[in-house]
Amino acid sequence: MIRLLPDGLYLKSFKQAGDLVTLTGYTQSSARVSTLMRTLDDSPWFESANLVEIKAATVNNLRANEFVLTVKQTRQQADDANDKGGKA
Repeated sequence: MIRLLPDGLYLKSFKQAGDLVTLTGYTQSSARVSTLMRTLDDSPWFESANLVEIKAATVNNLRANEFVLTVKQTRQQADDANDKGGKA
């Protein structure tokens, strides 16, 4: 998951309830949250990224944006797993 994070975006918490994952964090700009959401939607493991809230915050005396977003974890089909493992 860390590889998916754009520069300037930091996670504060990661919670999962069933197939729904809630990410809370800080970012320098809201555009970076949009980038993260597109990356999650493009991933075969997640879908339906949804921004719940974004608000101004101060972290270590610096201006930032605190965000909360949810994303649904998907399950890969057995055929997909077999195709990836069975071909050279």
